[in-house]
Amino acid sequence: MSRQSPQVVGEMDIFEYIKIIYRKRWLILVMVLVGMLFTGVSSIRQPEMYEATATFFPLNVNYNVKSDGLMVKPQFDIKDMVVSILKSRSMANRVVEQLELKKLWNVRYMSDAARALRGSIAVTFEQNGVIGLSVYSNQPELSAKIANAYVDNLEYFNSQLNITAQKQIVQVIDRAVVPDTRMPRNTVRKVIVSGVIYFLTAVCLVLVMDFIRRGDFWNRIKEG
Repeated sequence: MSRQSPQVVGEMDIFEYIKIIYRKRWLILVMVLVGMLFTGVSSIRQPEMYEATATFFPLNVNYNVKSDGLMVKPQFDIKDMVVSILKSRSMANRVVEQLELKKLWNVRYMSDAARALRGSIAVTFEQNGVIGLSVYSNQPELSAKIANAYVDNLEYFNSQLNITAQKQIVQVIDRAVVPDTRMPRNTVRKVIVSGVIYFLTAVCLVLVMDFIRRGDFWNRIKEG
């Protein structure tokens, strides 16, 4: 007579899962509430952030490229070139030096300040071809200064790299202004999303704990 193997999780129906979850409902509830509380407190304690945005339009340019003494126009997207300059390490280093961000942010190395700066910007595109450069910081005046410094330095890098035959490569539509209100923290949305995540995590955890408690987990390891 063969010995009947114990019932494993894979053989359980949905009602068995529900029973396990129901038995551990208080543990799940505590984990969810603690997680939501942690998320809410963390969101509230985050420093206030301010967004400043400058918008500009890339101009059609004549490329300053020669081949055998003749001027040629390569296949090159001015928008891609502008974005590449904005996101470059060289641009970040120049803005850090101009605004003395190492001293302001109390960092020792240029690379650390440049990395933080590059992480605080976002480039967006509108359907009409307009490019938006947004800067996020905990100081409203600084956000506007950084955004305008980026735009002002576009012509400098164009002249240094000798990419185009003309100096101006963008037409500024709106320079960044000092924001008068902080960015919303979206605490409620974060708490709700975290509640869902912690609930799913807690459910998976109690099912795994029950799976291990049955002993089948260790039996499968031994058999494997």
